[in-house]
Amino acid sequence: MSDTDEESGIQTEKHVKIVILGETNVGKTSIVKRYCYDEFSRYYNQTVGADFYLKRLSLPGRHEINIRISDIGGFEFKGCMLQNYLFNADVVILMYDISNANSFEYLSVWLNEVDKLLERRPIVAVVGNKCDVEHHRNVKQNDVRRFVTNQKLYHFLVSSKTGEGVNNCFLELVVKHLGITLTKSDREQQQTIVKAEIMPPSARVPLRRKSSAISNSGPTTSICSTQ
Repeated sequence: MSDTDEESGIQTEKHVKIVILGETNVGKTSIVKRYCYDEFSRYYNQTVGADFYLKRLSLPGRHEINIRISDIGGFEFKGCMLQNYLFNADVVILMYDISNANSFEYLSVWLNEVDKLLERRPIVAVVGNKCDVEHHRNVKQNDVRRFVTNQKLYHFLVSSKTGEGVNNCFLELVVKHLGITLTKSDREQQQTIVKAEIMPPSARVPLRRKSSAISNSGPTTSICSTQ
């Protein structure tokens, strides 16, 4: 992190390194692409080794921030390169899929590895992806609260598909690391509009008629679902 020349009013650039860890197919790459490019793909391409992304963030108060995000493949837990990927990490994100209980259970293993490889634990956040399919949740919220409380971690729920919570997650972690105070208005300016997918008429589920007497009392309706 660079210094600031407060007297001259010139803000030099700050640098933040974020490393994302977790099992395969939990959406690590998807959340990074949503944050950096505001895009989402339904097709899954497994990350081999690690991919690196850069995001430039401008915040009120002449704060210019370069964010380097390291997207680590799920199989790198057993690799010899993990320590190199974690070197000088300011923030570590442990990601799980709320519909996959195993992906959450393995977070304790990833966290133990972080503590073993680093002399000082950086800011660590547990991030649950796919909050747009809450009805498919297989991870108990009480288990998540217990884990983050016991380990003194941050917790966020996001959806890489709709974008819900993604910007807020990265923003809160960055400003926490840098010690920057933002107003409510500052935070709202950093948010993006959550996009909802409207199901076509052919996918809508009509309500069943309970009886002829009831159906004659008014018009029938159909349910329009959004994801």
